[in-house]
Amino acid sequence: MDAESARYMLSALVQSEATIFAIVISLSLVAVQLTAASYSPRVIRIFQRTLYFWLLILIYSISIIFELYVLNQIKGDSEFAIDPLWSQISLAFRLGTIALLALLPHLWNTLELIKPSTIIRELSKNITKDAIELFWTDPELIYRRLDRGNKDPLQPIIDIINSSFDRHDQVTLSEGVSAIADRIVSIMNEGPFKGDEELNLTNCLFGHFRDLKDYAINKGDKNAQSELIIRIGGIGLEAINKQYELLFQESIEYLNDFLGYAVKKNFDDNAHIASFYLGCIINKALKHVESEVFKRLIAFIIISLGKNGELAATNGMEYTISSICRSIGDIAKFAPKGPLIKEMTQAIGNLEKIENHLYRDGPSRFSNINYEHLLNELEKSIGFSYHYVGRPDDAINHLTKVTKFEKEDPTEFSFAPGWYAEVWFALSEIYHEQGDISESLKARRESQDRGISSKLDCTPDSRQ
Repeated sequence: MDAESARYMLSALVQSEATIFAIVISLSLVAVQLTAASYSPRVIRIFQRTLYFWLLILIYSISIIFELYVLNQIKGDSEFAIDPLWSQISLAFRLGTIALLALLPHLWNTLELIKPSTIIRELSKNITKDAIELFWTDPELIYRRLDRGNKDPLQPIIDIINSSFDRHDQVTLSEGVSAIADRIVSIMNEGPFKGDEELNLTNCLFGHFRDLKDYAINKGDKNAQSELIIRIGGIGLEAINKQYELLFQESIEYLNDFLGYAVKKNFDDNAHIASFYLGCIINKALKHVESEVFKRLIAFIIISLGKNGELAATNGMEYTISSICRSIGDIAKFAPKGPLIKEMTQAIGNLEKIENHLYRDGPSRFSNINYEHLLNELEKSIGFSYHYVGRPDDAINHLTKVTKFEKEDPTEFSFAPGWYAEVWFALSEIYHEQGDISESLKARRESQDRGISSKLDCTPDSRQ
């Protein structure tokens, strides 16, 4: 190779690298700009922190500068003039090759980066206990209200969720809500809160999620509503496991608001999900009913479930009716005797009104759930509730309706033996309390034949 050829090749290499570098960087910035416009301006910060981006700039800068340096060292026209520079020229070509290959990981990383799931995952890493504490303990309250997004660790993902509402992008919305919920649960699992940490976390989370709830309701987005219900339900379950009173209270109030709204709007699916999670959370909270805070909230939900169940029966919302009856029945089965007598008595009144609706309307109005099964779920709940408030004869009257149905429809036993076993076990306890040992033993044998031999077997945890 003579000097002229080396000079030409290096010149072409420098020009092509400079052109490729300019195009790639421009297109990358355009992609980030479009992504930021679609989701959140804070996406730019993620791109700024990306190693591949700066590594690509470094590789191309070194390669181009070195090639220009070698190009400047070539003197004369004979091939002997470049012999001392051959190693540098060879290195320049290798650097050019490396620069071209470096485009592949950068391209892959950029494509990954503009995916909503990647953006949300990266932004969720900023949601930490320290970040939330720093934000809510900032004394500059006026500044914080005016420029909330610069310090609030949840705000970037909330921006993405809000933009997803406008685009009807259910996948991105679900990923955003899920990412926040997962981080909140992770923070709860880090250890006990100190000082006002639980209060600050609660304010930060529900300050945003109340806005999301209102937005989902105003948009009439049932899928977004169900997503919010499920995620807050998970947070509520974790809150009661850790005995975090503030998070527990806000969770059940949030779910109860959704339940009331869904029942009024006759959204059977969402009302069913909300009542299901309320029932699960309250059943776990029964272990702490001696606490005045937990007792008050449990009582509030029992009354709410009863009232909403009555309205659901009026609207013919069969899934909601079934879920509410199951929730009230489970509370009656597992609640400590005494503290909730007043609330369960009121719930019985609501359940009996539901019963009147079901018998009056007949099977023609309820087509999604087997009408007899729906009736028997209700009878179970009423029977367990009467047992709780100390009215054994009424309890026996309603529970034996369920056992009669089993005899009329024996095929059901093969699908859900525990469904009837709980009834037989409750009957054995009631007969035993009345001193009727013969009937008690008979009912106990029936429950054992169906897989339940002790109170422990009836707990929700044992059925999961």
